[in-house]
Amino acid sequence: MTSTSIEKNLWSVRETAARLGISERTLHTITAPRGTLHSVKIGVRVLYRPETVEAWLKEREGGANAEAGNKPCHKERKGGETAESEAVQ
Repeated sequence: MTSTSIEKNLWSVRETAARLGISERTLHTITAPRGTLHSVKIGVRVLYRPETVEAWLKEREGGANAEAGNKPCHKERKGGETAESEAVQ
């Protein structure tokens, strides 16, 4: 297997950021060791396995849903009113 055939199965920083809908700078921030998204470094190139990116996204979905279930979606104001209930009244 040549390096070009291996690299066909990997995404560049630009491609990964585009697929996630984020900037390359944000991708840099969330990439390990700063963040939790793992990458592969070949020479000076930083590349991402599609299956690693997909697994990372699934972890984020589970974490966000679990946290959302434990926290209110909105802040209560004095007297028990919420911003949504005030707007309806």
